[in-house]
Amino acid sequence: MSRSIKKKVFINVDESYSASLVVPVCWVKPMVMCLCGNCASRYYEDSVARIVRANKKQKKLDQCNICGSSRGYDFVVFENNNNYRKAW
Repeated sequence: MSRSIKKKVFINVDESYSASLVVPVCWVKPMVMCLCGNCASRYYEDSVARIVRANKKQKKLDQCNICGSSRGYDFVVFENNNNYRKAW
């Protein structure tokens, strides 16, 4: 049985909050984004990117960075390095 190797990542969400996340090693290039439910669902269904809530205790909703019309929570978006395909 193979075990996934994990790493600890520190993310500055904003001036007053930093998150510490344990994620698989193949998750790279973390980026903090505010996402509404509809836009977050696109990432949940995607195999190239993975998302994790930055602050599970967040109560104040911000404007979504993708659609701009809804309000949502802060997420950390990672690229999944296992899914890179060769060009040939």
